[in-house]
Amino acid sequence: RRLDILQGTLHLESSYVMAGDSSYHTVVNRDGSHGQLSVEGTATLDGGLAVSKGPGLFFNGMTYDILTADRVQGEFASVVLPAPKKLLSFGLRQSSDRVQVVTRAKSFTAAATDPVEMAVAEYLDRIQYTVSGDLLGILAQIQDLEDSEFGQAFHSLSPYSYDQYTTASIIGAQQNVRSVQH
Repeated sequence: RRLDILQGTLHLESSYVMAGDSSYHTVVNRDGSHGQLSVEGTATLDGGLAVSKGPGLFFNGMTYDILTADRVQGEFASVVLPAPKKLLSFGLRQSSDRVQVVTRAKSFTAAATDPVEMAVAEYLDRIQYTVSGDLLGILAQIQDLEDSEFGQAFHSLSPYSYDQYTTASIIGAQQNVRSVQH
């Protein structure tokens, strides 16, 4: 048996016993929304838990109460969280009355390897809480990159890259003018 709560809350007005061969699947989203199982009484855990990540830029320390109950006993036999990346990972925290998913988001500077990348990463760290639209989507994509992809991403956002392109264009234009003059 599989219980999918991808958004909103499924509220049970009685205790709940999860079978060892069952699973609970939920999604956590950037905006704080998530699926939740709410139990009046005792939630006895067993079986599997699978958590998926919705799109968007996640901040450090976001918490999602994916299960609440008057009392939680036992634990999930298996847990699958979103795959950890260099800048973002997820953890599971269980207490006597809830199970939470917690985000662990690192600074963009954690992925920078040279001065140009560091300058871009520091700027992204400063603006990440206030951006919207396409730039917010770009920051989310950067947060989800593999280790080998950060250098190219940071350099593509650097004014230095555009300066080099402009310089090369000007030099090319000057050479064309000289060749026409001679």
